[in-house]
Amino acid sequence: MSSMRLDRTIVILVIVALAFAAAQAGAGIISPVTSGLQAALDPDLGFTDNGTTVTWADQSGNGNNATGAAGVFGGVSRILNAVNGRAAIDFSGTDANNFLQLTTPVSVVSSTSNSTSIVVYTAPAAANQVGACILADPDNINGFFGHKGASPYPYSIRSWQANSTTGIFDTNDYRIATNKINGYNSLNVYFQGSNIAAAAGRTDPKLDGDPDPIQYSYIGRRQDGGANQLNGNIAGVYLYDHALTNSERVLVENFLASKLDITLTAGDKYAGDLSANGDYDFNLIGIGYEAAADKLVASPGSGLSNGLILAENTPLDTAGQYLLAGDKDLANSWVATDLSGGIVERWDRAWFLDKTGSLDADLTFDFGDAGMAYDAGKAYGLLYRSNESVAFTNLGLTGVFGGGDQVTFTVGDAALFDGYYTIGVVPEPSSLALLACSLIGLLAYAWRKRK
Repeated sequence: MSSMRLDRTIVILVIVALAFAAAQAGAGIISPVTSGLQAALDPDLGFTDNGTTVTWADQSGNGNNATGAAGVFGGVSRILNAVNGRAAIDFSGTDANNFLQLTTPVSVVSSTSNSTSIVVYTAPAAANQVGACILADPDNINGFFGHKGASPYPYSIRSWQANSTTGIFDTNDYRIATNKINGYNSLNVYFQGSNIAAAAGRTDPKLDGDPDPIQYSYIGRRQDGGANQLNGNIAGVYLYDHALTNSERVLVENFLASKLDITLTAGDKYAGDLSANGDYDFNLIGIGYEAAADKLVASPGSGLSNGLILAENTPLDTAGQYLLAGDKDLANSWVATDLSGGIVERWDRAWFLDKTGSLDADLTFDFGDAGMAYDAGKAYGLLYRSNESVAFTNLGLTGVFGGGDQVTFTVGDAALFDGYYTIGVVPEPSSLALLACSLIGLLAYAWRKRK
């Protein structure tokens, strides 16, 4: 083969390898709670700008995209590396075009339904933030969070007002704001995980008595704009068609806090995002229990994971039980580093697991979701290490094959430690037995020779 042909071959192989690695990295976890998710807007995914208009594509699968004018026409733009290496959408302009509109309004309240709206945003404490609107319905009534007058408080749909002394536009830091509407009876406002306000609902929360469902249509201002325009950035919008349970809300807020390096003031269940633990910030999943009707027992579903699925084994039954897992959002591959005890190789992608309370769990590794090929001829083991300075060890648990390309390990409470987990190829028991017999034979032969 000529050197020129060899060079071309090497270049092609490199390009294929890079493309394969990019495919393995995947889109990651959209949310650890996908049930009832009507819209999921992530600035790192699906944002396009053709120079005239922009589209922020919904990742929930429902097609609830947001569109608007491009930044050069006074509209919004995307800021890369805005927070913890992730992007945000810039709504800081004052032009009348500086907002987005959902192509299909997302219903958040009807005569029978509840809802939850979660937004990650930042905005300066400026005079023009009085009455600033993050989400709004098409009837010119503020829909989600803002200031009013000299005393800042978050407020919600229509005639509901949840008073609080906690200012929500007081710094330039990113923050997580959760608005949970419990039918027409009540609402709760959570700020950085803390329940900062609650309000009783009214018989009809729509001041005009309109029986139609309340729908979010606008992002960044009211329909009529004006003084209600947001001057800040948004790093995520998540709209659910039900009032999240506390366990669901805690998991979603931990997912966002870990991903965007935001400090929660309540409900922080995950320490893997700390620098001391290696910054396992991304693709957070989890299970949790607060009450019989307030629990999440599996997360996420097959086809939605980044390679790991968590599920209860012995049923969760005690308030405060949680198990969360996050990764570093790395492209995956087989590696032979940081191994001990005869382990052949392992996934490069590993997860930090953080357990609260006592519980048993099933850890399922989904090869397809992880961008890896399952080989039925190999023996797989669950690997663990307590910190990143030591090698992984084989926990000696028997994996159960299922789901086409999944291997599940059941881990009892006594063996389920906080730390780092992944899956690896381990020597088969028959190979270990053969090796042991060979060693015994060699020792016996050596002993006879000495005699």
